Amino acid sequence: YFAQMQITQSMMGSIVKDGEGVILNAASIAGIDGDVGNAVYGATKASMILLTKVLSKELAPSKIRVNAVAPGFIATEMTDAVPENIRNEWVKIIPMNRAGTVEEVAGVCLFLASDLSTYVTGQVIGVDGGMGA
Repeated sequence: YFAQMQITQSMMGSIVKDGEGVILNAASIAGIDGDVGNAVYGATKASMILLTKVLSKELAPSKIRVNAVAPGFIATEMTDAVPENIRNEWVKIIPMNRAGTVEEVAGVCLFLASDLSTYVTGQVIGVDGGMGA
């Protein structure tokens, strides 16, 4: 969280000077709907969500959009290291009955960074197969 916040702060001056831009933060569904055993991780991601919402209000007059993506269970090398029986339990609580893909998260990021979302700011988009619904 702190590293992402420092990067955002260091870039804000040049973005505001240019008068237009996009800040896209990495959050997690855990920051919206916490999970047992993940209090610190969830709190960190919840802080990122609040930072997104506050910055979106502060930077909107400068035509800078600030949004966040909140992935759920995404199939990655990291999640592949989790025992299969645990991954299967995770999938059971996902309404779409599967893990998401990195490409699905990237697609939402691309949308938020593009001109297709010029009136979208202060939003947290879940890419979670319905986990946070």
